[in-house]
Order: sequence, then C-alpha cells, then structure tokens
Amino acid sequence: MTAPTPSRWLFGPVRDLGVGCGLLYLALFGWFALAGSGARAAIPGWLLPVLLVCVSTPHYGATLLRVYEERSDRRRYAVFAVWASLAVFALFALGLRDATVASLLLTLYLTWSPWHYTGQNYGLAVMFLRRRGIALDATTKRWLYAAFALSYGLVFLAFHAAKGPGAVQYAAAGYSDARVVFLSIGVPAPIARPLFAGIGIGTLLALGVAAARLLRRARPGDLLPPATLALTQALWFALPICFVYAGVRTGLEPIDGYVTIQEYAFWIAAGHGAQYLWVTTYYARAAGKRGSSTPLFLAKSLTAGLAIWTLPVLLFSPDLLGGASDATTLAVMIASAVNLHHFILDGAIWKLRDGPIARALLRGASDAVKSATSGWGRRALWVTACAWLALQGLGKLDWELHVLPASDPLDPPHLSRALERLRWLGWDDAGLRLSLGIEAGQRGELAEARREIRRSLTLEETARAWVAMSHVEVHSGRPEAARQALLRAVRAEPENPDAWAHSSQVWLALGDLAPARAALERALTLAPARDDLRQQLARLPDGEGAGPDAGDG
Repeated sequence: MTAPTPSRWLFGPVRDLGVGCGLLYLALFGWFALAGSGARAAIPGWLLPVLLVCVSTPHYGATLLRVYEERSDRRRYAVFAVWASLAVFALFALGLRDATVASLLLTLYLTWSPWHYTGQNYGLAVMFLRRRGIALDATTKRWLYAAFALSYGLVFLAFHAAKGPGAVQYAAAGYSDARVVFLSIGVPAPIARPLFAGIGIGTLLALGVAAARLLRRARPGDLLPPATLALTQALWFALPICFVYAGVRTGLEPIDGYVTIQEYAFWIAAGHGAQYLWVTTYYARAAGKRGSSTPLFLAKSLTAGLAIWTLPVLLFSPDLLGGASDATTLAVMIASAVNLHHFILDGAIWKLRDGPIARALLRGASDAVKSATSGWGRRALWVTACAWLALQGLGKLDWELHVLPASDPLDPPHLSRALERLRWLGWDDAGLRLSLGIEAGQRGELAEARREIRRSLTLEETARAWVAMSHVEVHSGRPEAARQALLRAVRAEPENPDAWAHSSQVWLALGDLAPARAALERALTLAPARDDLRQQLARLPDGEGAGPDAGDG
C-alpha cells in the first residue's frame, strides 16, 4: 500500500506560521520594539497570567498525557516515567531541606530551559522540511543543527560567565541573603568574551551554510517555516543576549530590557507553550489517540498541568509533609522540579526517527491500534484530578470573596476564619497571618497573637515576624524568649536595616541598652543615609545595660 502523502502544513499556513513557527511572537516583539514601555502599559495586568495558565500550564499536562495516559506508552518509557520521575521527586524533597541541592536544581532548570526551547525549534524546522519532501543529507542536517545549538551556546555562556557586564545572575528571593541562588560556573572574562565572539560567528556561519545548501534543493517559499523558526530562536535568545552581553544599547526595549524586564521571559514562555500545544494537539489527533478531539485534549492537558503544579503546594505545606523554610523556596523548587521532569520526558518521547512520531508528524498517518488501558483506573484518576481542581477553584473563589475583602481593611474574625478554612488546600499567607498577630497583640490577646505569628513564621521566616514575636514575649513577661526572638530576627535578614532598628527598640524595652545601641549602629551602617536611624541613636540614654550582644545575631 502506498503511504499517504502528507500535507505541507499541520493545521494550515496561518496557524502553523503564527503559532507553530512563532510569527505571533515576532509581531509582538515588533510592537514592543516600536512602542516600548507604552506597549507593556497598554496590556491589561491580567492578560499575561491568564495566558500562562491557559497556554503554558497545559503544555506540561500534554507531556504527562503523552507518557502516562496509555498503558503501552507507560511501559515503553518506564525508565523515564517511573525511575527518572522518582529521582526528580527525591531531589525536590531534598532541595526543600538543603539550600545547596535547591540551588543546584534551580541552576540545572534555568540552564536547561533555553536548550529545551532550542531543541523544539530545531525539531519543528526539520519536520517542516521533511513534510515538504526536501532532502536533508547528513551534512546539511549537521549545519542546521549547529546553527541552533551554537545559538544556545551564547545563552549558556552568558548565564555562566563571571559576574560583570552582560552576565546573567539569578536569585530566587528578593532579599540579599537568598537561600536559593543560581550557581554560575563563573567563566572568567578573558576566556568568556573571545569564546562568546567565536560562538556568535560560528552561529552565523552555520546558519549561512545551512541556508545555502537548502536553497539548492528547495524553493525559497518552502523554507519559510524553518526560516521563521530560526528568526524566532534568534529573538528568543541569541540576538538580545548578544547585545546585552556586549553592553550595546539599541534603544529597543525588548532587547535592552531582556534581562531586567521579567515580562519578556514570560512572553517567550507563553510562545513556547503555545507552540508545544499546537504540535501535540496535532499529534494526538493524527496518531488516533483516545480522546484526541482538540477541546477534550486541551481540557485534559490543562487539568493534568494544573494538578502537577498545585498538588505539591498542598503536600509539602507546613500542615502535611512540610520541608520548605519559606514559601519562596517551595515555589522555586516546584518550578524547578516540574520543568526538569518535563524536560526529561520531552527529550525521551519526541524523536522524529521514532516510528509513531514519524508516522504522525512526517507522513500524517494514523496508528490504527490503540493500546489496552485500565479504564476504571484512568477514570478514577481523572475524577480525582477534576475534584482537586474544583476544590482549588472554590478556594480561589473563597479567597477573592472573603480573604481579600477581610484583609483591607483588616477584619480579624472574618479573615481568621477564612484562612483556617483554606489552609488545608494550601491557601495561606504569611503576611496576613502576621497582620492578624500584630492586631491581636495590640488588643492584648497575647495567646492569639503568638499563635498567628507562629503560623506566619511557619509559612515564611522573616525578621518582621520575629520582631513581632519578641514584642509578644516582652508583654508576656518572658524576657529570655524575647531576646531569642530578636536574635532570630537578625539572623533571618542580617542585611535588613529595619530588622536591626526594630530589634533595637525591643532591646531597649527589655532594659538592655548595649545591644540596643549595637543594633542601631548596625542598622546605620547598612543604611548610612537614613536620618531617622541617626536620630534614634542620638536619643538613646547614656550608660550600659545587661544582655547579650546584638551582634551575635
């Protein structure tokens, strides 16, 4: 039987070029370049988060469906579906308790992520060439691969160059002693800069040779999809990184603000997610997968994607398995683990030389045979997932209708009841708990204040919460507990001048003048321009008091 001749497009030129090849992102980039910050200001604040939930989140779920939904796929990819997944989970759990492991996972995730995007762009370029019947000899394919791989090399070097102009640095939290940080290799500038230039020249050379060789075999119109993908790859990574690394300002915000304006990374993530859903939706339909209609496939992908992002928040909350020292660490670890798991599975399942993939994406043929599946188990899993997401949706509604209105202005009884109701879904907030604790302390309800502040510290350890706890202990007649809380405050944020200044006030209330003075001096050292700290220090009485040295914290 003659194999069916595949269409040149998956869904048609408009959708394939716009979503699959990134033409929509190119248009968005052009708009940002022309309008700058005005373009970003014109976009409603809710749009990007909604896009990330509706596009980026289900792209993780699409991989889960591809690996886990059919029994034959689970068996075929058992090494990755079971053992590699367990390894990622173990590292995730360890990272919640060990900052070094957490930083290594974050570093691996951020370093691997551009390569994951690059591999997808290259694979789609080859797919479009093959569907057009364009012969790809080994040499041409190597040059094309080199063009994409070398463009990633620019990103890798910018990430792992020693600190300096153009070097990308990441921290997981917004304070100076972040516990989870990007561990750059720190390639010295005398090595990194000539190497960066060489990789840039190599990228252009490889792209030129590949284009020249392809033009001998194909009409220019046939090369439009791979050319668009190459341009998308350049604007996602190579071009902005080159200008930023060289310290050259172009006047175009999407390039000059590539590292400092976080929204651009999110737009790239949304573009990648849309691209991934575009090709996986086609594959599910072409391969004859169960429930492959586009609406059902996207709904299942969204359900699976939301589940893998939200379940760890509950499982590793302080009320269950715990482990994270603060909410930021938990969020960073979830992002790292979910993405690394996605990268591992994705690298195993999307290979154009693989039989089912080749039949669906290159020849447009369907696998007529469906694997046997355990129907009751799959239904139970989907019912559980849908029930969980329904609870999350109700939790979100409860948060909007009860928590937020009760938090501004503060309505302690209603806010406390709402938080207690939602904490078992992973919906809790350290800042709101602290506000409740401070308000209870002001009313003289010290037991309630201690309970709420302790809950805040369980969710996230901050200097402000420890200082609030020290106030409670002072008024409870427990001076030693107050002193210990003060030491924990400055240990939590040793570079925060307000932490030292507030600690000084409590030391003074305890009658410990020496540590009160030392704490204010430390605050003034950290913020020498603050006249209010200088005035507080001048108002301190003369003499020395008892108590441990505040500098011990």
